[in-house]
Amino acid sequence: MKKVALITNKPHYGGAEKQIILLANGLANRNYDVTLFFLRSGDAYLDKVNENVKCIMPEDGTSAFQNIFRLYIFLRRYSPDVVVSFLFQASVITRCFKIFFSYKNITSLRNTSYGSILRDKIIKLTAHLDDHTSANSSLALKLLSVSGVPQSFIPNIVSLDDQAIKRSYNGSNKYIFVGRLTDQKNIFNLLEAFVAYKQKTNSLAQLTIVGDGELREEIKSRILDLNSESYITLEGIIDDPSEIIRDSDYLILPSVREGMPNVIMEAIQQGVPVIVTSVGAIPDLLSHKESALIIDGFEDSDILSSLNLSYSLLPCIRSRIAEKALSKIKAKCSQGSVLNNWQNIIEERKIGNS
Repeated sequence: MKKVALITNKPHYGGAEKQIILLANGLANRNYDVTLFFLRSGDAYLDKVNENVKCIMPEDGTSAFQNIFRLYIFLRRYSPDVVVSFLFQASVITRCFKIFFSYKNITSLRNTSYGSILRDKIIKLTAHLDDHTSANSSLALKLLSVSGVPQSFIPNIVSLDDQAIKRSYNGSNKYIFVGRLTDQKNIFNLLEAFVAYKQKTNSLAQLTIVGDGELREEIKSRILDLNSESYITLEGIIDDPSEIIRDSDYLILPSVREGMPNVIMEAIQQGVPVIVTSVGAIPDLLSHKESALIIDGFEDSDILSSLNLSYSLLPCIRSRIAEKALSKIKAKCSQGSVLNNWQNIIEERKIGNS
């Protein structure tokens, strides 16, 4: 039985963390010996981990040096055949540890940038230490990988039912944002655009913001400054946002950078059309007016234009966009298809988009 170690930073509520657990569960179900190793402590999604997946996590309060040393000891004792890393710290450390070990190293790029020029340079400078580089967007491969190392575009795993849940439109114009409250998500421009949209259309439009992060208090204050608290609601983290997404008319995500946002896939599964910027994996999967409404830029005026377009669409066109998006996601992101691609990399078999 081949040993696979999946390494990431910590379990908290984010897309990459959810994906690495789905990957661990899927590989365990295909009879791999799978261990999830976390560099820091946390508890998000741990209840979703398959009983056949071993989890290793440090105690609270351990230093970064201690955790790196723990990973070294783990790799020496476990002797994995394959190591797959998600996120910056895990990827850099597992690449450097290749000096001491003979495992096959696979880095999974989860975004088109790691948040700073320095981090991106470090990722690119160490990329030659990979045996294979994968990414959930073709743009990430272009920006952060190097020639000479095999590469694959592998989208996120999306758990799909046979039929999307279709919500009947009643003229309410409910919009929802779900994600971390960080600069990357471009929430302040979304607020400005939504206030202008509400004033222009004089509609029943409502915006619900679901998530948490370092900008929460600033966002809360900005909502009050804009006198928009009657129609913009700031929620906290919701473990399973599927119900509140299903009760919305659109999901909107005006991010300045992304990998492959899980929340977009969840909205599509619920039959909810999405309004998104053309970042990360979005161009690989969705097309403007065919399977999504693509925001043409990151300014509040760009977001406002897309909101105005969403308001003008007939219910039948909204439904058609959602249905087309679902058919695209089913073709590329089903659990079986994505796991087949991962298994091909692990077993060193060529896959179609390598």
